[in-house]
Amino acid sequence: MKILIVFKDPSTDSPNACHQGLGITALNLAMSLCEMRLDATALPVANGEYLWQKLAGAWSDYTHVILSAPFIDAAYLGKLFAQFPAKRFALVYHSNLGFLTQDRFAGVSIPQYIALEKQCRNFTVAANSAELSDAIQQATGLPFTHLPNLYHLPAKVQRTRASWTNGMTLNIGLFGAARMLKNWLTAGAAAMIMSRGLNASVRLHVSSGRDEGSSATRSVLDALLTLNPKVQLVAVPWLNHDDFRRYLYGMDLLLQPSFTETFNNVTADGCSCGVPSVVSEAIDWVPANWIAKADSAVQVAAVGCALLRDRKAVDKGWKALDQYNRKACQQWSNWLGA
Repeated sequence: MKILIVFKDPSTDSPNACHQGLGITALNLAMSLCEMRLDATALPVANGEYLWQKLAGAWSDYTHVILSAPFIDAAYLGKLFAQFPAKRFALVYHSNLGFLTQDRFAGVSIPQYIALEKQCRNFTVAANSAELSDAIQQATGLPFTHLPNLYHLPAKVQRTRASWTNGMTLNIGLFGAARMLKNWLTAGAAAMIMSRGLNASVRLHVSSGRDEGSSATRSVLDALLTLNPKVQLVAVPWLNHDDFRRYLYGMDLLLQPSFTETFNNVTADGCSCGVPSVVSEAIDWVPANWIAKADSAVQVAAVGCALLRDRKAVDKGWKALDQYNRKACQQWSNWLGA
């Protein structure tokens, strides 16, 4: 068995291609499968033609090919699967229904991929979200396999930063692409509430460089923060994954109150680096006391303050992610062994 995880990267011919987003997810899956003593590799592809060419040549020895998210149309994939009948293919959705309202290609392709699975015995359409998998299966009576994200954890959390205490500047991270469903304004208001409740100066570290269908988010966030001069916005350039994880070691708390998610790499990165997160119920693998109502800045702030006081929060987060990984590994083992 030799497993290939591919993800879309239009700059695959560049030696400086930056493997972010789905690339990070694919690399975590490959490393986790390797730790399971499986031969797995994650590689970028530009399009279906590029993948076909590689499978016919340099990548011909791969037995399993996993496509991270829908980016190749069903008609082309049908021809690809027929050309390589000895290989097993899976296409894994990385969005729940909420975000699919903003991804037309992925949304309208669901019926086409389901029909393709019926036609091609070597193809599985899947979701990294149990909610999406369950919804499609119960709505249609048709299979929609659950293949969750895997996150490669270190042996233990390496956290040497002193816990935040009164009198210190509070560093809060709000990271990821600027999208409406990421709910940044609620997070920004929560940071302001925490500043007043804790009587603390706050540095709110916010990712810059990727605004995806949410042009008003940054300007409204900037305007909102002027109401509390003790909250300083810090624009963080889009970093490669290693540099981003190093940056996280300077954070006291992360905020991810998204309205919809399937896994959320930022929260997992925080667990790995020893930083707790306030999340919404959409991120359900975390400790229960990390979850706040997505549409309530007051509740997000209250959970954040409680986590700052919880000296076991870091350990709880690592254990929750480790437990999630163990269950997810079993689901991958089931599919690969089928």
